[in-house]
Amino acid sequence: MQSTSANAFSSNGEAAITRSLDLDEQANRTGVQRREDDVGIDEFYEIDATVAQIQQHHFRRIALQFPDEMLRDSVAVYLALGSRLKATSYFDCNLFVLADTSYGSCCTDEVAAQHVNADVVIHYGHACLSATTRLPTIYIYGKRRIDMSNAVDTFRTSIGQTVPQSITLRTDVSYNHAADGIVEKIRTAFPDTDISKQDLPRIQQPRQSLVIHNDVSHSDNSNLQADSVSMSETVLFIGPESLALTNLLMTKSSAQVYRYDPVHRQCNLESARTNKLLMRRYAVMQRARDADVFGILVGTLGVASYLHLITEVRKMLTREGKKTYTIS
Repeated sequence: MQSTSANAFSSNGEAAITRSLDLDEQANRTGVQRREDDVGIDEFYEIDATVAQIQQHHFRRIALQFPDEMLRDSVAVYLALGSRLKATSYFDCNLFVLADTSYGSCCTDEVAAQHVNADVVIHYGHACLSATTRLPTIYIYGKRRIDMSNAVDTFRTSIGQTVPQSITLRTDVSYNHAADGIVEKIRTAFPDTDISKQDLPRIQQPRQSLVIHNDVSHSDNSNLQADSVSMSETVLFIGPESLALTNLLMTKSSAQVYRYDPVHRQCNLESARTNKLLMRRYAVMQRARDADVFGILVGTLGVASYLHLITEVRKMLTREGKKTYTIS
């Protein structure tokens, strides 16, 4: 009889082929988005802006990466891009639709793109914005619907009579298209408050190197701007509960973080649960200190300098007399 422990670390791939996807459940849980029927392909997938980026950077072999919920539009996007490129006399290029992603669809799949010798990846849908090592990435985040007036009115009601000294707007990537409009409405509602927002990149170049000194990492090529949240008193996050929100709560524990849910049209104070998250993290770290064997789970083949990071982690654990196993 085959042991269940062996199945935990290996698979013949059948599960990935036969599993069914509940897109409605995913949409409620992680913010998965699909194009509404009354929204055109050109508008939702920003065909004109994509063509401009391709021509500006002279890309010739272009890989199109879609998450599962957007694959139904992949052929239409392929045809629309090809038609628009030809209409602008940009003939010397090839488009490829990537059939599947190696790991999570939020990361740029450089491995699949290299199979077609691509020189750029156009990434559609939710993105974690992790840096790549070889290929530039053009991001098309999508456009989920949001009532901007309701978002600001609900936020203002949630904070009561308090007038924050500063407010930073953070959005899930699918609501990034509405960021400028929301900022203007926040300025109208709080005229004496300093308002800022996080700008997401349209195109991200690969990082060439990552040098690690003890527990501090430095990169010589970063598209991320200085984090305004560190100086902000209040943060408004637009979007569903997600890892991005959890990371924001964990790293900015001193800020008052409010989350507006555009689907349920509610705004709540999320930073109230920060202490619980930090306590849970502390407990896990204490258990890890007593462990003798560590598993290093590799969940990507494209994030910048992941091999170097794995090597450094192994060295650190070996110095402490710990045994390591790498699982990919």
